[in-house]
Amino acid sequence: MIASAIDLAPRPYGRAALRRAGFRADPGEAQPFIYWIEMDIARRGGWNEAIVRLGQWAADPGVLEDEGARAPTRELLLGAIAVAEEMRDVLRAPPPRRVTPTNDGGVLFERWDGDTAEVLEFLPEGGGEMKTFYCDHLVRRVPLHFTGIPSQAR
Repeated sequence: MIASAIDLAPRPYGRAALRRAGFRADPGEAQPFIYWIEMDIARRGGWNEAIVRLGQWAADPGVLEDEGARAPTRELLLGAIAVAEEMRDVLRAPPPRRVTPTNDGGVLFERWDGDTAEVLEFLPEGGGEMKTFYCDHLVRRVPLHFTGIPSQAR
C-alpha cells in the first residue's frame, strides 16, 4: 500500500520529502519503510559512484596505464558499466566497496563484510570470475560469461 505511492527513482528522499508526499510516521508501518528507502538510496549511491568511476576510465583508458600494466579497453569498461547497472537496478545487489583495474587489463569489483569478501573480476580475455573468500581463504570460484563484453584481441 505505502510502497505503491512512492517513486523509487534515484533521487534523494529524506524524511521531510516523504512527509510532504503524504507519508506519516505511523508506529510499526512507516518507520521500517522509511528505513528501507534510506538503505536503498545508500545502495544505489554506492553503485552510482562505481559507474561514474568506470565512465571516467572509459572516457580516457590511458589514465590507467602504468609501467608494465595494461589498461582495460573502452569496450570492457562499458561492459562493466552495463553489468553494474543491472546489478544495481535488477538484482538490487549490494554495491562494491572498491572498483579497481587489474595489471593485465581487467577490472575488479570488491565487496567485504566482516570475514567474508566477494570479488567480481572482468577478465581481459572476455568473461569473468566471481570469487568468495572467508578469512582470506578462497571458498568459491564461479566462472562467468558476460554477453556484450568483447575479449581483448591483442
